[in-house]
Amino acid sequence: MTGDGVLWKVTSRSLNLMNAKSTYVFTIAIPREDFFEKVESSIQRGIFEKVESSIQRGILASSNASALGLIGTVGVAILIVTPIRRMVNNMAKATKFEFRELEDSLKLAKPSIFLELQTLQITFATMIGMFATAIQNSRRLSNANTSTVPEF
Repeated sequence: MTGDGVLWKVTSRSLNLMNAKSTYVFTIAIPREDFFEKVESSIQRGIFEKVESSIQRGILASSNASALGLIGTVGVAILIVTPIRRMVNNMAKATKFEFRELEDSLKLAKPSIFLELQTLQITFATMIGMFATAIQNSRRLSNANTSTVPEF
């Protein structure tokens, strides 16, 4: 109800008093600004605070998830890249025929925890071992043939 440009909350109740034979009507009028506006604003503030708190928690959770994701990604990258880098270094040694260094590094190499990389490492080590044996046998045959060939 509006009166004098002010919004009022008006409520009426009937009252029966025990000793009275009459029924009374109790009416109360409160300016909306005095009570209800304060209640509504506190409810709105509470809702805004809850929404703001939820947003902050969401941001915190997503940043934590991002940090964990980054740590996980770096960890997996290290677990994959390290064995591959070791094999690349061993390939470089094999192309330079540095078999003594290569033999030591192949024996000391830790196998990867990933089955595919572990299989690749074992296959590479076997291949390099056979290649080194073949090169050494070839050198021995070559040296043996040159020492038995008569000179003219």
